[in-house]
Amino acid sequence: MRTAPRRPPAPERAPSVRSLRVTALCLAALCLLLLSAVRGPAETLTMEATDTSVPWSLEADRIVGRQDSEILEAQGNVVLRQGDDYLKADFARYFRKTNWVFLKGAVEADWRGDQLRAEQAEFDLTNMVGWLKKGSIFVANPHLYFSGDFIRKHWGDSYSFKNAKVTACDPESPAWSMEAREGDITLDGHVRLWSASFRIKDTPVLATPYLAIPIKTKRRTGLLFPEMGYSSKLGAYYNQPYYWNIDEESDATFYENAMSKRGVMQGAEYRRNSRDTKAYLRADWLHDFKRATDESNEDSPFDEDGLIRTNRERYWARGKINTTLPGSRDWKVKLDLDLVSDQNYLREFSSGLSGFKASRKTFLKEFGRDITDADQNRTSTLNVSRSWDRFGMSASAEYTQNVDYGHGNTSLSRDPTLQKLPEVSGYLFKDSIAGPLEMRAGLTATNFWRRYGTSGTRLDVHPRISVPLRSKYGTIIPSLGWRQTIYGVDWHESDSPGREGSFKSRGLPDMLVSAYTEAYRVMGLSWGTGLALSRENVNKSRWTSLKHNIQPRLAYSYIPRRDQDDLPQFDAVDSIDGENQITYSLSNILSRKRQTVVMQEGKDGKARPAFDVDYRDIVRFRLEQGYDFNEAKRTDLIDQYPQRPLTDTLAELSVMPGDYVTLTSRSWFSPYLSSITEHEHSLTMEWPNRVTAMVGLDFQESLDEYKRRERKRISAVRTAIKAFLTPAWSVSARWDADIQDGRDLQKELMINYAHDCFELGIAYAQDSYEDRVEILINLMGFNMF
Repeated sequence: MRTAPRRPPAPERAPSVRSLRVTALCLAALCLLLLSAVRGPAETLTMEATDTSVPWSLEADRIVGRQDSEILEAQGNVVLRQGDDYLKADFARYFRKTNWVFLKGAVEADWRGDQLRAEQAEFDLTNMVGWLKKGSIFVANPHLYFSGDFIRKHWGDSYSFKNAKVTACDPESPAWSMEAREGDITLDGHVRLWSASFRIKDTPVLATPYLAIPIKTKRRTGLLFPEMGYSSKLGAYYNQPYYWNIDEESDATFYENAMSKRGVMQGAEYRRNSRDTKAYLRADWLHDFKRATDESNEDSPFDEDGLIRTNRERYWARGKINTTLPGSRDWKVKLDLDLVSDQNYLREFSSGLSGFKASRKTFLKEFGRDITDADQNRTSTLNVSRSWDRFGMSASAEYTQNVDYGHGNTSLSRDPTLQKLPEVSGYLFKDSIAGPLEMRAGLTATNFWRRYGTSGTRLDVHPRISVPLRSKYGTIIPSLGWRQTIYGVDWHESDSPGREGSFKSRGLPDMLVSAYTEAYRVMGLSWGTGLALSRENVNKSRWTSLKHNIQPRLAYSYIPRRDQDDLPQFDAVDSIDGENQITYSLSNILSRKRQTVVMQEGKDGKARPAFDVDYRDIVRFRLEQGYDFNEAKRTDLIDQYPQRPLTDTLAELSVMPGDYVTLTSRSWFSPYLSSITEHEHSLTMEWPNRVTAMVGLDFQESLDEYKRRERKRISAVRTAIKAFLTPAWSVSARWDADIQDGRDLQKELMINYAHDCFELGIAYAQDSYEDRVEILINLMGFNMF
């Protein structure tokens, strides 16, 4: 790859002749005398109109003035320089009146980071417009080479050319290039080519009469790189995105996703990111070639779920918005949209640019809010909220779509799914009300509605008072709460037998007591004292001390048992189990203190070595267990389920000594079974630019206890690895498996080659629905194709 030319050395001067510098304001006669008699001078030229106050200077082996010095001719090692910009050639002719310069022979130029080469060239030094013959241009941002028989440089950063070649590769032997009869370039816009062909090495593989290619300096409207591949269920597919740059704060992308077995899916995506609004909205629509009027027509694994899909018109609308109400930034608005045509859509179209996984990843990255799994009901929510110093409030509407109803299955008129339309909440934040006495409270009014089943309204009020008692030995916080719930019920005929009246009420007290303390010791490390403050030690670090912290905790919770069978069952608030349990835990935390030598600017503006200190918990280990007093006194089903008041013992370990290894482990041990009942393990390792690997294990033992009835056995493993075989070649793989059932959940393999000017990858994926092969192509220097 061509590198930026170095500044030329000052020309060698004859030892017996004194070098002279003459300004453009000298008298013409004196200029002629000096320029014709002296070898190796340099002349400073002042431009008549320019965007910089720095003058041009001219240096050459020989400079001669003609026509009363209105024309200067320079020969041998000619260099014109203005700041960091320069022009070089074997011969130069400069015209004072027009401020033009003609260059010939080994022409080189570096202008605002762009590098130009040519046999001949001519430039207006005022505006830097001109032309090049047999020339080439290297544009640093983006990394692109342009060459042609004739190139004209226009005002600003734009060029036009004849018989041109465009590539991001080494121009001497490019891996790929585009050749055209003519074209033009705007460096903050497009490359436009007429009668163009795309070549691999010197072999043309594609031809087009016209091609417009946006380049990566600014967002511009145009085609994005496509997605292509083959799926065992969707067929061969080609997904072509088109990007529309609406304005500085918003843009849109349109998708045409052609699938040989399913049809063409259209998609539209809108994004906005302004001071008060962040929005992402997307919808996809498909007229499907395939439908399932009978369960036997369904693809595996959907042919055993008892559902069918008779609709051909399929869609998924989703999005999230964070904004404020007009005229008030204090009122926050959040929208979560998620509506789908049928129960199979998100499982069938889970991969690729238009798939479920890509949207879910975007939501988590941009908004930090997730969506439900692909096989679950869809939930859409609109929330408006505001907070003051001591209290806050919110109003929301929540709609849950049960995907099992409609499209040939049970009629939507029989859908019992509950909707919250609307829900209004108020919050009193915890604050002191008298001495050490603190209070907090919550109030929620909800209107529940559904197409089929009991509806109604509910007012739930839950105040709580607490008294923190602190001493040098620890802290105890007792608190008392009261939950009053009032209902207005519209009973459905299927729920009304044995239940009378539309007005219901329930009052429940609750009590919480928490206590905790800590003890710690700091241990200095002898090897941490040997790091001196010096420039030689910059970016070097040492652990200087370790801190061992022990934190015992105790928590007791109590809620009396109450008969709640006469209440409507809208959600978990309507059926609160009695609670009488104590939980105790012991945490051990090992932290390190590290000093790193960095360069820090002082008050005098000079940089000097200084220590930067940071802390990290490198090991955390926690043991926790509980005792359930209600379970100890239980008489219900005692013959079938013996009393087991002790909860499983939780052992939780986290190890993170540095940036390259992270271990998290949780295990639950039953004192009654004397065995492990559940595992959650994860290990991540990273060797920068070499290997990144992750392995996870989830295990759950089958149990049949009073509080854990008919729990099934689960055993699953998750693995992923990415290895750089060479700086250019990398391979990545993923394997998720259900060990218990002996089946693979997901397998992925990708091989990637990253050249200096292109990236090529091939990926294979297999899950319970499909096998999929994708080809990934990226031409460096272009963000669109």
